[in-house]
Amino acid sequence: MNTVNGKRYIGATKFNLARRKRQHLSAAKTGVGGCPAFARALKKYGSSAFRWECIGEYADVASAFGAEKALIAATQPEYNIASGGDAYSARSLPLDWAHWNRKAVICTTTETTYESTVAAARALNISYSHIATLCKTGRATKSGLAFRYASGGTISSLPYASSEQLALAHKARLAGLRKSHAKISYAIMCKTDGREFKSICEAGRYYGIPFSSISSAIKREGTTHELSFRMVDPSQSKVPPIIKKKPFRRKVVCIDTGEAFNSLAEAGRHYGVSDSHICEVCTGRRVKTAKGLSFKYAEAA
Repeated sequence: MNTVNGKRYIGATKFNLARRKRQHLSAAKTGVGGCPAFARALKKYGSSAFRWECIGEYADVASAFGAEKALIAATQPEYNIASGGDAYSARSLPLDWAHWNRKAVICTTTETTYESTVAAARALNISYSHIATLCKTGRATKSGLAFRYASGGTISSLPYASSEQLALAHKARLAGLRKSHAKISYAIMCKTDGREFKSICEAGRYYGIPFSSISSAIKREGTTHELSFRMVDPSQSKVPPIIKKKPFRRKVVCIDTGEAFNSLAEAGRHYGVSDSHICEVCTGRRVKTAKGLSFKYAEAA
């Protein structure tokens, strides 16, 4: 109970009171897990403002959950946003919980509109956080259901007419991030002792400093762990830059079907077998894969 305003929270646990208290305090600090309303209250008032007590012990979990649900229904504690019982999920939330997330959601597979991710989760028996992830990534569930936010939502305001376009845009964004990573690692110098290294990684391993700390110190022209660094001009560097080569890929052919693939991984995904097994077949260390297929490298075809 909150001794400042008298508001209450009721919960069931299979652990002792001290451990459950630590879990609630951790949820309030990190923002992960627990009841969000109770976590915000703990963060606002502090743990010392609450009185914690055990009001009952039961022989099994089912009995405890049943008692919790009955007590919540009888006393209507202010911090409880769920009806209690088996689990905290959107499927068992009260109907007025929808104000937590009011962005309308459209199931593009069935062309059905829901007032929120919670409403869609309750109607389709899917986790509301899963639906939110699908709206952001444009992917679909195992049963083929795809979702997007309706007009006015953070994601739906982007110019994508369908979830397929959104998925392609998400993949393009990830590909752009991968391409933006430098393919050449230039040398850096420690201005404190004058040592020169081939890369930030090499300097980090030498001094025992996280690579990100060195990179941040170079960008802000500051220090980290009492050391300062700078990039070395490639024309003045005493060590050559490290050229990151692209991963080596060899084309493979399935002897049984005659299909050709650009890589072992592509063939493995197509047939649903391990790419390492296909490699062993191509090199002669294995006769056939787990599905009875034979392969060889395209150069030997």
